[in-house]
Amino acid sequence: MQSGVPVFLPTMTRVVQYVGKKQRSEVPIFSGYLFCDESLFIGNPRVSSTCRNQIAQVLRPGDQDQLKRELSRIADLVEHHELIQERLYGSPGDRVRIIAGPLSGSQATVVALKPRKRVIVLEVSFLGVRLEVEVEEHQVEKEI
Repeated sequence: MQSGVPVFLPTMTRVVQYVGKKQRSEVPIFSGYLFCDESLFIGNPRVSSTCRNQIAQVLRPGDQDQLKRELSRIADLVEHHELIQERLYGSPGDRVRIIAGPLSGSQATVVALKPRKRVIVLEVSFLGVRLEVEVEEHQVEKEI
């Protein structure tokens, strides 16, 4: 970085489905946050005024050591190529409606989540028989 301030911006994988195609992108885990050492940022003449004006707030956590430990764990996950992605929709026991695919219109209960596959296991009843099916997360919506 031109200012000489080291920063940490942990990212996760976001998968979006568009007309039958999946698009993966890396987005910040903590939207709106960029982590750096305050002492290297505040008062640094190499940090432009434009940069300072774009920062809404400098957060000062109550326990900086705790924050550093937690960010270190996140850094380890990223460094070791662990897949970090947004949480799949729902939790076991949630009622959902299937909105796409051959089971569209069916009501179901979430049984399990398979986050690495971005798949949700659902229990669906047909004629009194309970079946478990796997559907992609974009194929369901929470039932109200």
